[in-house]
Amino acid sequence: MPEAVLPLAIASLAGLVVLILLGVRVYRRPVQPGLGWPAAGEIWWADVPFREVDDSKVRPCLVLRVHGGRIEVLKITSQDKRGRHDHLEIPTRHWNRSADHNSFLDMSSPFRLRPRQFRNQAGRVDDRTWRQVRNAFATDDINPFAGQRGAPRASVLAVLSSVLAFAGLCTGGVTALYGAILGHIALADIRRTGKTGDRHAVRGIVVGWIFTLVAALGWWGVLSSGGLQGRS
Repeated sequence: MPEAVLPLAIASLAGLVVLILLGVRVYRRPVQPGLGWPAAGEIWWADVPFREVDDSKVRPCLVLRVHGGRIEVLKITSQDKRGRHDHLEIPTRHWNRSADHNSFLDMSSPFRLRPRQFRNQAGRVDDRTWRQVRNAFATDDINPFAGQRGAPRASVLAVLSSVLAFAGLCTGGVTALYGAILGHIALADIRRTGKTGDRHAVRGIVVGWIFTLVAALGWWGVLSSGGLQGRS
């Protein structure tokens, strides 16, 4: 029995390595133009540099305008800046329902970021704040890339995740594990690119892990019974 299981174990390990490499590639993938491209008035999590030191921090920021390969943003901080004339208090709950206090928008000067520095969209700024920002920076609520968006594409990874998860019924749970892991990767890809298919990804995660658990218990029972028979 151990000799028969060894090739399957090696193949499973190789598949997991491939999925891990795919996941790393997805997480490092920048936001793509036309699919989740930041637009003026939206709030995104992005890697924003500090002004004083040569370092950066992933924080929320307000997209001011988009032009060329650069995106101008105003950083948002959770620190109380009521005494600063260059900061504007904004309602955090408008884009973060779990927030229990307001945030402050740094109005001193915008940062110019590249698309790869953006992580995921948090929401959209409230109308009152956006009007104040537009008046202060003479900008408008127009995204130059709006015409390129079109209908969002479906995530192939999400669909494949669901297929692999259900295929676990015929593969002894091996592909179910792949489907579960691929589902997590697909969700990350969807959040970063604006693709559709999140239901497929969630289905792949839930069904995949359930089938994996059932298969693991089944394989454990088979191996245990084989070991007991060998002793007898």
